[in-house]
Amino acid sequence: MVRKVLFLSLAIVALAAVGAFAQIPPLNDYDTGYKGDLLPDGSTTPGTYELRDGAWIPAVYAIAWNSGGADSDGISNKPVFTFEITNHVSVAQWINWSISGTRKDWRVLRPGTYASDSVTARIQSNNDVVIEFYAEDPEYLSDGGVTRTIPKWFGYSETDQIDEVDNRGWWRGSDFSSDNPLVIRVRDSAGLHSGLTYKIWEKIEVLPSHSSSDYEGKGYVTIYLTNVKHWVDPDTGDFYEGGRSPYDPEV
Repeated sequence: MVRKVLFLSLAIVALAAVGAFAQIPPLNDYDTGYKGDLLPDGSTTPGTYELRDGAWIPAVYAIAWNSGGADSDGISNKPVFTFEITNHVSVAQWINWSISGTRKDWRVLRPGTYASDSVTARIQSNNDVVIEFYAEDPEYLSDGGVTRTIPKWFGYSETDQIDEVDNRGWWRGSDFSSDNPLVIRVRDSAGLHSGLTYKIWEKIEVLPSHSSSDYEGKGYVTIYLTNVKHWVDPDTGDFYEGGRSPYDPEV
């Protein structure tokens, strides 16, 4: 029996969306939000409402501020006044992802090359998403053994047909490591906004030189948003207290 933990599926989903992968800057070099959305001095919030099910209720996921008043400078006899108004809307990046399983178990009677439709994965966001991953080949859990690891590969499809995976190609997870992960950027697109869904496949090769008993390997996935707003608390994904960030002017 061969066991492994499957933490890699979202990364393969990203490959489907991108069609290729490339190295990108580390997270601290990503866009952390346009600082033109700093609140002006004297900004106050009058209360914000959300239309839900036909009724206006206090908003949870939006806060509005007012600032920059204008007037006639007292009583005036000027015949014309013109002033500029600005409406600035700053939208945070969000993500909605899911995977139908994080573990894959095999029971193998005889040597051979085997593949399985593992899980369904879905990712949805409103801007680029970066995914890093790597995986170990399942390793023999007992002492000794002849060939101590079992090769495994991952692939994806939009249908239930394994031939589609062969046509797209397989990726061996152990070609990457924690020091050199596979890095994929899922580009902003209408499809990503609506949500991308793929079937994730796994292939293993059990050889006559693999001793009987159990093998196990792990993989890891890290998902990054790339347009992180300074007014979003990274620990909670919610507003900082009162909606103000550490960069905004003090009240």
